[in-house]
Formats: sequence, C-alpha cells, structure tokens
Amino acid sequence: MLPRVIFVGSLSCFAAEGKVKAETAKIRSQASTDSEVVGSTVKGKVIDILGAVKDGSGTVWYKVAVSNGGYGYIRSDLVETSDKITVTEASSSQPA
Repeated sequence: MLPRVIFVGSLSCFAAEGKVKAETAKIRSQASTDSEVVGSTVKGKVIDILGAVKDGSGTVWYKVAVSNGGYGYIRSDLVETSDKITVTEASSSQPA
C-alpha cells in the first residue's frame, strides 16, 4: 500500500473582501489610532478582511493581512464591503 501524501498549499481564509475608499489608509498593529503603523494602503485596493473588532470607543476595525506575513487593523469607515462581517468586542485583557 502506498503512503498517503497530503499537500496543503497556501490557503486564504478570510471573512470578507473590501475595497479601500480613503485616498490613503494606515494599517496599525492594534485596533487603536495610538498603536504602531505597520503598513498602509491606497484608494481602490481590494483587501481580504480576516475579522472585525470594536474598540472601547465603539470604532470598528477590520483585521487585515500585511505584506510581511503578519496582520494589522484598518478602520472600517475607510473600507467599503457588501459582505456581512461579525464584529467582536475588544477586551483590555487580550490584544485586538
């Protein structure tokens, strides 16, 4: 009997797709305007939204992939999407 070989390629698991509507938008390390900028994007760019979180002030942030292989957060008001995205509440005991 031959052994089974399972190949797992690059899988993209995202909650939704969005298009940046701001001229430029910063992508931050956490769901906060006070956090470090880890990337940026421009108007018209299509991005994969991995999830969404609401900060303490009620602002919704989308979790998105960044070019270095990690992820960051972009404010939802800078992105348009027709997909329904479940928003979770950020807690102070865990990073967003």
